[in-house]
Amino acid sequence: MPEYHRLLDKQLRKYLGQERVPGYLKVFLEAVNMAYIEFENDRSLMERSIEISSRESSESIEKIERLQIHAIQRERMAVLGQLISSVAHEINTPIGAIKASNANIYDVLDKIISMMPKVMKSLSHKHKQLFFEIIFESNISELSISPRKERKVKRQFGDFLKQNGISHSEDIVSMLVEIGIYRNIEKYMPLLKLHNNLMVIELVYGISTLFRNCKNIDASIERISKTIFALKSYAYHNSF
Repeated sequence: MPEYHRLLDKQLRKYLGQERVPGYLKVFLEAVNMAYIEFENDRSLMERSIEISSRESSESIEKIERLQIHAIQRERMAVLGQLISSVAHEINTPIGAIKASNANIYDVLDKIISMMPKVMKSLSHKHKQLFFEIIFESNISELSISPRKERKVKRQFGDFLKQNGISHSEDIVSMLVEIGIYRNIEKYMPLLKLHNNLMVIELVYGISTLFRNCKNIDASIERISKTIFALKSYAYHNSF
C-alpha cells in the first residue's frame, strides 16, 4: 500500500488487511490523506499558537502584577512621606515651644533670684499675703484677650492708677494685663502704693512668667506624647 497518514493507514489496515487498495479508491484516498495531513498541520499550528498566546498571556499577567505592585509601593511611599512630614511638624512645633519656654525660664529665674530677697524683706505680712494672692490669681486667670480689648483694658487701667497717684503706672499696667490681672484691682492697691511698687510687680510678673512657661512645656510634652501614641497605634494596626 502507498504511504498514507498514520490515522488513515490504521483505518485501511483494519478494514482491508494486507490487500492492495483498489484502484478506484486511490483518488479518493489521496484526497482523504491530504485532508488528514492538512488537519494535522492545522492542529500543530493551532497548538503552537495557543502555546505562544498562553506564554504571552502569562508574561502580560506577570507584567501587570509587577506594575500593580510597583504602583502600590509608590503609593505607600507617598503616604509614608506625608505621614513623616506631618509627624515631624507635630513634634517640631512643641519642641520649639519647649526650647523657647526653657530659654525664658533661664532668663526669668536669674532676675527672680536676685530680686526675691530684697522684695520679701521690704514687704509686711499683709503685703506678702497680697503678693502671693496676685501670683495665684495670675496662674488661674484668662491670658488670651483680643488686641482691641487689651488696648481698652490698658487705657482704663492706666487712667485708674493715675487717678490714684500710682507711680510707674504704664509699666505696671503692661505687666499686670499681660499676666491676666486687670479685674478687681482695688484689693491689690496696697501693693501698688508701695515706694518700690515697680520692683514688686516685676517680681510678680517674673514668677507668673515662670509658671506660664512651665505650663507651656507640660502642654508641649503632652502634645508630643499624643503624637507618638497615635504613631504607635498606626504602626500596630498596619502591621497585620
